[in-house]
Amino acid sequence: MECRHARFLVGFLPMAVLLSSGSCWAQSTPPRPTTTPVVRTFNIRGTLRLAIDNRAAEMIRVNLKKYTGEVVSTTFTRSNGEFEFTSLHGGTYLITVVEEGFEPIEERIEIFTASRPAVLLFLRRPTEPVGTAPDGPSVSARELALPSKAAGELRKGKEELFAKGNPEESVKHFAKLAELAPDFYEAHYYMGFAYARLGRVAEAETQLL
Repeated sequence: MECRHARFLVGFLPMAVLLSSGSCWAQSTPPRPTTTPVVRTFNIRGTLRLAIDNRAAEMIRVNLKKYTGEVVSTTFTRSNGEFEFTSLHGGTYLITVVEEGFEPIEERIEIFTASRPAVLLFLRRPTEPVGTAPDGPSVSARELALPSKAAGELRKGKEELFAKGNPEESVKHFAKLAELAPDFYEAHYYMGFAYARLGRVAEAETQLL
């Protein structure tokens, strides 16, 4: 009888140890944390200017709509004509501007993989021809103060960009302008616009920021 009891204990004890250790391991293992999927958001930044003389359009209402027409957000341009919409989900949007005395603007913007940092819009009066470029009759005091060589590069760059529709060639003139007149920040603005026309968003952002 004692032998059988001893054999029972020899067989039972290892099993009890295994069960006990397994129970402790289960209790000490922390629950796996639940992971929340990361939702990417994007920004749209742009500038609104007057087509006739390239001046910044200040305190103009800018609407951002879904492609279905639902208004997502509304903002007003700053003193330098800039506007911005942040924390947007990927998709297709419409930027609209309706200002009395000017033709309405409706610009389609797609943001699926990256933000849009260099959207450039122009307010145009109904009497202005479609091809009117910022190189209009009005010239700023800063442009008048440019040295003759720098002024020539500015004129050639704007002609290539707006009149001939050749942004790639215009960049060469604006780069030379920036070299001849380092304090003329407008050279970088024009280069940014040209790069945006070429679809080179990263380079446009570098110039416009």
